[in-house]
Amino acid sequence: MKKCALFIGFIFLLTGFGFSQEAASQERTSDDSFQIVNFLIRDDLSRNFEQIQQESLNLTAAQRLTLFGLNENRFGTPLALNLLLGLGIGSIVQGDTAGGVAGLLGDLVGITFSIVYLFRITAANNWLTSEINSLNAQILSDPVRLARLREANAERDRKIEAALPLISVSVGILAASRLAQIIFPLVYSPRYNARLQQALNMGGTHASVAPLFDIDGAGNVRVALSFNF
Repeated sequence: MKKCALFIGFIFLLTGFGFSQEAASQERTSDDSFQIVNFLIRDDLSRNFEQIQQESLNLTAAQRLTLFGLNENRFGTPLALNLLLGLGIGSIVQGDTAGGVAGLLGDLVGITFSIVYLFRITAANNWLTSEINSLNAQILSDPVRLARLREANAERDRKIEAALPLISVSVGILAASRLAQIIFPLVYSPRYNARLQQALNMGGTHASVAPLFDIDGAGNVRVALSFNF
């Protein structure tokens, strides 16, 4: 009998605790929810999405707009950083880790090819210099040494020509990486902002811009902007 009474008391205790938690939630003001939602967004929008969505139900429409304005993702500064500095720095600043890593790797690969190209050119010139030094100063008066010098020049030219594809690949990779780093912020911002609207239960009340890319039959790239409201 004593155990039954203890069990019943424990059930009442849990029930009372549940009611007190619900009452505390109902007594929370919209200003309290505003601070909580703002903290959750800045902490991590994706990880806290469901909690933000639930808490934002207690907000007014004006508070939702204010929170959106405070946490809206803008692409201006990240785009400038990616364009001027590269290495995915702008995307990392923007919060786009995947875009930042892709930009960093693209630039590093392109720079590596450039370094290898310059190293091979330098090595070919150094090799020719060493060949000339080994022939001493009697080149013009010695047909054999003069022929050897011509062969050395031709060999240097072949080494430089063999390295030329490296600089082409390097330029191509760097150009593609920089173009991607221009696109990344333009794509990430609208996507993030749309997610933020959903978390704040705003629907489609805010305008967003997204770039569209197309290649026609002649191989020309066309760029357009899509406006969503």
